[in-house]
Amino acid sequence: ALGDGVLLDSSTLSRAWEPVGSMPTGLGWFVQRHNGERVVWQFGLARDAYSSLVVKVPGRGLTLILLANSDGLAGPPYNLADGNLSSTLFASLFLRLFVG
Repeated sequence: ALGDGVLLDSSTLSRAWEPVGSMPTGLGWFVQRHNGERVVWQFGLARDAYSSLVVKVPGRGLTLILLANSDGLAGPPYNLADGNLSSTLFASLFLRLFVG
């Protein structure tokens, strides 16, 4: 729905996926580069309960969605709130396998 313009029009999505100032975030999304590709991502976390991670590589049409019945995707030691997606093994493996 994001890629097809159902949820947001393309200009809004473009702004959401561009870094704002010196921060690694757009409008509600973290934005990073991996081997020259833009990577946008977001996570959810309820300590000692559940977690989620959504990683998109728009230039390649790739999306990784992970959901867990624990805080293991986004909880310590990953500290995803710091804005570094490569701190998590799951995303690092995805990027290495599919983006290079």
